[in-house]
Amino acid sequence: MNKLVDAAELARLLGVTTATIHAWHRRNWIPCLRAGRRPVLFDVHEVQRTLRERGSTDTLAALVAEIVEALRAGNQELAHEAQHKLQSLFGVKLIFADELGVSNDQ
Repeated sequence: MNKLVDAAELARLLGVTTATIHAWHRRNWIPCLRAGRRPVLFDVHEVQRTLRERGSTDTLAALVAEIVEALRAGNQELAHEAQHKLQSLFGVKLIFADELGVSNDQ
C-alpha cells in the first residue's frame, strides 16, 4: 500500500508550504482521500505522479530561480512573466522580503 500523509507532511516532503498543498487541493490539482469532511489524506506517490504530469519540480525550481535572478538584476518584466507562469502552472505566488529590494505590490 502507498504511503498516506496529511497536508503538513506532504508539504515537508515536497518542499512547499502547507498553504500551497491546500491551494493545490482546493483547485483539484492533486488527488486526495477524504474520510468524511476531515481529515484529508494524500497518497504521496499519486501526488508526485500528478505533479510530474503538471510540470516537474525542476520546472518549479527553475521558475523560482528565474524570478529571483530577474529581481536581483532589476528586470521587473521578466520577473513578472516568470511569476505568472509559476502561478498558472503551480498555483503559487512568491512574496519576497525586502532584502531583494522588491515591492510586493505587483
